[in-house]
Amino acid sequence: MERGRRMTNSEIGEGDVARKTIMDRLIPPKYDFYSMLTKQATATAAGVACLVRWLETPSADNYGQLMKHVDEADAIRLYMEDCLVKSFSTPFDRQDMYVFSVRLDRILELAKSTALAVEAYDVTPDPLFTAMAADLSVGVADLANATALLEKSPGEAELWIEQMRGSLVAVGSHYRTALARLFADNDTMKALKYREVFNELKDAAEWMELTIDVFHKIIVRLA
Repeated sequence: MERGRRMTNSEIGEGDVARKTIMDRLIPPKYDFYSMLTKQATATAAGVACLVRWLETPSADNYGQLMKHVDEADAIRLYMEDCLVKSFSTPFDRQDMYVFSVRLDRILELAKSTALAVEAYDVTPDPLFTAMAADLSVGVADLANATALLEKSPGEAELWIEQMRGSLVAVGSHYRTALARLFADNDTMKALKYREVFNELKDAAEWMELTIDVFHKIIVRLA
């Protein structure tokens, strides 16, 4: 599928439209959880994109933008958790909603941790840092786009999953290339420092995979 192309209703099929439960009709959700999740996913994607820019150009402005999106996503997550406690009904399973939000948070926290590691270990940003972060960024951006489709077109949202997983495959490929190069380097201390940064990005990709899994679970329940 061409990235970003939205399918028509006839292509998606009527069966993919989310069905409201009887309880939802009797007691509609008080809060717009779909919007909250979309905002958190969008802030997460923006934050990871800032990490890519900072690795390319480690300026104070790019670093500040990354931290700004981390704080923004945290605020959205905490507000949604409060709403989950107060809400009598939710548009889909509240546990899935909570897990999805927490896993999104882990992705962005590890993006932040990557930047902190680069600074703490005083390493020069490596092209493979940027390559891994860039592939992760593409996947998270796809997830944000798909999350925006959950409410009205879960079937269309599902079509993004293959692209997301493809981005993670690319991250893994860069990671193996990076480690092979480090193991061939005679500078042991440098290898240890760089490996720590690569591991932060690898861990972010692993949390992305877990996030995709619960996202797919949500879609299956909505369809």
